[in-house]
This record gives sequence, C-alpha cells and structure tokens, in this order.
Amino acid sequence: MKSPFYLSLMAAGMLAVHANGQSLYTLAGPVGLEESLPLKWTFNLAGGYDDNVNASNYDQQEAAFISTDIGASLANYDSVTQYSFSAKLGGIFYLKDLEGETNESLSNSTLSANLSHSFDQTLRYNGSVSFAWQPEPNYSNGIANARRDGDYIYVYVSSSVSKAWTSRYSTTLGANFSMINYQEDSAKTDNRDYVGMDFTNRYKWTERLAISLSWNGSYCDREYGNNEFSNFVMAGAEYAVAENTSATLRVGPQFKYVKATVPGPILPQNSV
Repeated sequence: MKSPFYLSLMAAGMLAVHANGQSLYTLAGPVGLEESLPLKWTFNLAGGYDDNVNASNYDQQEAAFISTDIGASLANYDSVTQYSFSAKLGGIFYLKDLEGETNESLSNSTLSANLSHSFDQTLRYNGSVSFAWQPEPNYSNGIANARRDGDYIYVYVSSSVSKAWTSRYSTTLGANFSMINYQEDSAKTDNRDYVGMDFTNRYKWTERLAISLSWNGSYCDREYGNNEFSNFVMAGAEYAVAENTSATLRVGPQFKYVKATVPGPILPQNSV
C-alpha cells in the first residue's frame, strides 16, 4: 500500500552561482577553460592527532593516526570524445579504534571517470561513474553524522543525452543509479539503493537568460525499513553574469510515496 503526501518546496528555491567552462547556450563542450592533462601520479603520507574520532558530542574518542594514499589522474578535452579519470587508493590507520580500544584501519579510496561525446552540433552524450570506500562521515551524501559506523562503499553511475532541437530549445534525458553499503554489521540497516531518472527542457530566452522546466524521479530501495519514490518538478531560470559565470534559481514541489516493507502502519512524514 502506498501512502502519498505532498512536501512543498515552493519557498525553498535554490540559488547557485558557479564558475565553470560549460557553455551557457549550446551543447558543445568546455572551451578554453579546461586543459587536457597527461597521466599524473601522486603520493601522500601524513600523520596527526584526532581529538574526536567519532565526530560526536556524546561518544568522543581521541587517537593518533597515520594516513597514506597513491593517486593517478588523466584528462583529455581536445577531441570530440572527451574524458577524465582520477583514482586514489589509500587508508587511515588509527592507533585506537572508534570505541577507544585497540587500533583500527579504515579504507580511504576513491575512483571517478567522466565521458562526453558529441555526435554532431546538436546531439551530445555525457556519462560518469564514481566509487568511494571511505570512513564516516561524508556529509555530502547526507547519510552520516559520526564515524562510529566505520567505513562504507558508495557507488554512483549516471548517463544522459542532450538534444538541441533549435538554436534556442534543447532537451536532456538522464538516468542514474547509486548504492550505499556499510561494512559494519551494526550499520547495515542503513544500506540502500537509488534509481533515478530526469527530464529537462531548456529554452534560451535571451542572450543572457535561459529558462527550464524539469522532472526528477528517484526510487529508494532500503535493505531495512520503508522504500520510497520521490518526484520533483522544478522550474528554473539561468542568467549569464559573465562569460564563465552564471546564476541559477530553481523552485518547485516534491511528491513522495512511501511503501512499507515490513508489517505495520506507515508513520507520518515530516518535511525538512
């Protein structure tokens, strides 16, 4: 049984100013601001002292640590098919574990790859994949508040196709998948998978102003607890402040459907 509820985000517009090399009006790739890089290797070794390993107000533990990693990066932005690659293999060794007893080793490794291909002036493909095996917390994923859960594996894969129908109007269709998997048995109740799709229509109103209308759907499959399906409908405006800087405002509602995976009533949901 699905229980729908409406989460209003009309007042929570998102304003972002970003400086990057993405074209404001076309599907062409970055021009002039990103440079192709040969294969580059890095090595780091560091030590330190953490007075609150758990990043917690009620379970503070202190320990010295040693961290090390080896990394590689490669990028090519000069051809029709552009790509970038980076990888880091490393770890953190704590002289005490997260409960303050013996030593503990945690992985700190990441991998990312991006691919972009222009079939012609109007059709472009973009894909990316990232992998992380890291200790908590990683607040950017919105899933952690302390390192007491040890390390976790995070995988994200996305793919999209953009088509310019006219010199002013374009459409982008994308799909993505992500996975969060904790390594500690005590934290596996928070394991989850996400499958999402998005559809965006964009119109160049003037040389500086573009407007957009988009839909984003995401299904969350939890190992334990309630699965949920979220829909976002967003209207946006993008204004070119300068050649490589734009300001974007998006606003719209979210609709969420929660499906119980265990017997029992569905608890009311509170908006954030």
